[in-house]
Amino acid sequence: MNCNGDIITAKIICIEGSDGTGKATQAKKLVEHLKKDGYVVSTMSFPRYDTPTGKKILEYLDGKFGNPVKMDPLKAAVFYYNDRKAALPEIKALSKSSDFLILDRYKYSNFAYQSAKIKDENKRLEILKRLQDLEKDIPEADLVILLKVPIEITQKMLEKEKKKDMHENDIEFLKRTNEIYDYLCKENKNWIAIDCMKDKKLMSIEEIHEKVYEAVKKFFIN
Repeated sequence: MNCNGDIITAKIICIEGSDGTGKATQAKKLVEHLKKDGYVVSTMSFPRYDTPTGKKILEYLDGKFGNPVKMDPLKAAVFYYNDRKAALPEIKALSKSSDFLILDRYKYSNFAYQSAKIKDENKRLEILKRLQDLEKDIPEADLVILLKVPIEITQKMLEKEKKKDMHENDIEFLKRTNEIYDYLCKENKNWIAIDCMKDKKLMSIEEIHEKVYEAVKKFFIN
């Protein structure tokens, strides 16, 4: 992959999905499994809340600039884009020194969450295109794994946490977010959806991991 003149040799795998789907856990499991297979694996998670750009995102999510669900999507998207832009040197460095770079969330979260603010479907797709243009200098993932869990299940998981941000408290907003994720999955051949349910119950962490790993193996290794 060529990114603004820089050759990226690692395969970039992004774990995506709405809040409460277990992305961080599955990213960690995938890193461990690929390392056991003998690959050099690096990982990053976005947003990076412990950085100056990440702290701005926390302020946004906490409502310092107004209700984040109602804030202009293109303006809000810049907070997240700036975080990835600041991380670009690290992304490139890790991509040059690894076989795989595993990402817990990436720019695709920005596409889904910001465009979901728009209720009109046609306008939503227009905003989606502008969001994609905004982040065009951020390297694309080779593979995006989309974890699919029903909203009623993710809400129960989020309720176990001490605090939910304003995005996570808006059910209709989260439904639109999932619709955008489904649209992106349908439109891009390098996206694979993983159904995390079995017999109307959430699969175990290990069961979901096996599905994720098999998808990665089939996409890259076989």
